[in-house]
Amino acid sequence: MTEAELEKKLKGGTGLVYLIYGEENLVIEDIVHWLTQKVLNGGVEDLNVDRFKLNEGKIDIEKVMEAMTLMPMLSEKRVVILEGISSFFGGKKKKDKGAENPVLKWLQHPSESHCVILCEYGKLEDAFLKDLALDQNSHLHSFCVSALKESEIKQWIQKECKKLKVKIQDQAMDDLIDCVGEQLAIIRSTLEKLALYVTPRLEIEAKDIKDVLPEARVQTDLFELIDFIFERNATQALLKMHALYENATMARESKDRLIFGTLSNLYQYLKNMILCGVYQHQGLQEKDIIATIKQRDFRQKDFVIRKYLRFLKNFRLDELDILFGELVQTDLLLKSSKLDNDLILENLILKICNVSRNQTFRT
Repeated sequence: MTEAELEKKLKGGTGLVYLIYGEENLVIEDIVHWLTQKVLNGGVEDLNVDRFKLNEGKIDIEKVMEAMTLMPMLSEKRVVILEGISSFFGGKKKKDKGAENPVLKWLQHPSESHCVILCEYGKLEDAFLKDLALDQNSHLHSFCVSALKESEIKQWIQKECKKLKVKIQDQAMDDLIDCVGEQLAIIRSTLEKLALYVTPRLEIEAKDIKDVLPEARVQTDLFELIDFIFERNATQALLKMHALYENATMARESKDRLIFGTLSNLYQYLKNMILCGVYQHQGLQEKDIIATIKQRDFRQKDFVIRKYLRFLKNFRLDELDILFGELVQTDLLLKSSKLDNDLILENLILKICNVSRNQTFRT
């Protein structure tokens, strides 16, 4: 979310009570920090910000109330941040069987010299919001932080890089997400490592991801291996498979885990290539196929779906059905055969690359 969007959604920080909750803890933290700075508007933060974790042990309500009534010093307003509101308000209401909560009462009639920010790191049920009796409070501005989409994660990465005073190339961003996943805390800690690594160059490139994260080399090799397999380039696929084993050893990845990871990727590609083939047979165009597959699985990326469509040109649908069966057979062999697992995987790779267009085959 851009600063302009935050300004609009959160009334530029002019509200008296805010409720910020949702699935992305770091985004919630960023919003709370942005709100705090907006409310203080240059005031002294040390003297005018109080933070209470309401979900950690016994809370002294008198201290909370004191913070919510204490006048600001060297600032127009005072900020009080209350974290973990569901356990505090929800549990309190049940425990006291309706006894009046002084904090809740204050929130119904807040002071013009204060801004209270209510936080919950997680979802809040509609019933809880109703019980809290804040849903009809004209002073309340609520904002739910949903799980970020890929484009929003990239915007967040750009903001983090700006804080670290580095730039990041688009390909490096893609490789970073592919390698460490979409958990913002892990991405942030990885960016901090990368920022130190690229000094004084101050730009994170794709090669830096591979240098700093051994697992990134494994991921890249794995993606390239899958590409060679479905391009039906047996020679390059086998060479890449052995390079993958070497890099996996450096990254302390077990070979068996790598082999089953390769099977898992082959399964995903075969399944989605068959789906693409069915949609093509139904007359759907590329953009419609992409939209339909993303409806089934929102995590799918456009460029990966375009890969499915590109590789689909190298196979017939009946061939893909045969290969799907071979994949299942390979899984059984890996778990039951005394043959070397490397050889079993090599055999499958050769079958995919050299599948006969006129006959089926069996191990």
